[in-house]
Amino acid sequence: MTAVGACCGIALAANGPTSAQLKAIGSSSKAARTQPFVGLGATLPNQPLIAVSFVGNRATVIGGSAVNVGRSKGVRATGIPVSAVQCAVNFSTSKKRIGTNISSARWFSGIGCSRRVEMFGQAFLAESASKFDGTGPFYRGQLSSASSGRSATIIKARNPSLYIFSATNVYFQEKPARGVIVVVPGGNQPINGATRCAVVDSRSFGWGVHCDMYSNRF
Repeated sequence: MTAVGACCGIALAANGPTSAQLKAIGSSSKAARTQPFVGLGATLPNQPLIAVSFVGNRATVIGGSAVNVGRSKGVRATGIPVSAVQCAVNFSTSKKRIGTNISSARWFSGIGCSRRVEMFGQAFLAESASKFDGTGPFYRGQLSSASSGRSATIIKARNPSLYIFSATNVYFQEKPARGVIVVVPGGNQPINGATRCAVVDSRSFGWGVHCDMYSNRF
């Protein structure tokens, strides 16, 4: 898989995603080190994160509030797409103190699409750019929905400030000649403004979409 304008990153600290994990989800150490925005404008409005149309070996970003201009550089306008898939992404988070200096967190990153597509990704629970507390399961396959996270992650802190870093990838199974992929927040789900999406090109699946997503802190 090739992300337009992307480059490979080095491995993070020992408790963060490894270089192999980041490669498997099409992400980078820069994305894993990114933290959520705070203050005004931290949450994206309820509009597509990215919308991409493509025909043959050309693609264009129609729009989106999380478009990574650098990684999407070089794609061109094509034609009117005739196949489509819309995928909604969301986060589910909660935490509670279970001891003097111990907390438990429930955290998930989910995606649901309007049809079966080739998708893969993984989520991680973090406190900072170098402190990660949990790793969710890697998912990959011809799916209409998937999630990554844990129902109970124990953190040795009374009230840790946590967030989810999650990467997901979406491709059509059948490599249609024309199509459109749209990724949107699910319902009124807040997706942090640090989120970035880009067009990607896979030798196996053709054009697709990659998103590095971040929850608000909880």
